Amino acid sequence: MHPYIVIFLLTGARTEELRDLRWDHVDLKGKAASFGKPAIPPHIAVWRSVRAGGDTKTKKSRRTVALPERAVEALKQQKRQQANERKAAGQRWQEHGLVFTRACIGL
Repeated sequence: MHPYIVIFLLTGARTEELRDLRWDHVDLKGKAASFGKPAIPPHIAVWRSVRAGGDTKTKKSRRTVALPERAVEALKQQKRQQANERKAAGQRWQEHGLVFTRACIGL
């Protein structure tokens, strides 16, 4: 639960946005500046939001949030923990691409 709380506090992302955050919307490395293009910091793309009625995000409300180093480290920790859980579960593991599973956020 620690990485979930860290990301929540350091990015301002809402809990319903983090519950549906997927690894393909996480960039832990960013990109260095090149050929006149500015650097892109590590970030999360907050494109989905889950509530009882389903996805509540509109095109206008989608945003990209830069990650401070502490948040990057928390997400790396989450990725390692998830890899350990995947290995322990073996064939029982069901991949959904979620960063935070129900078990890790106490649901």
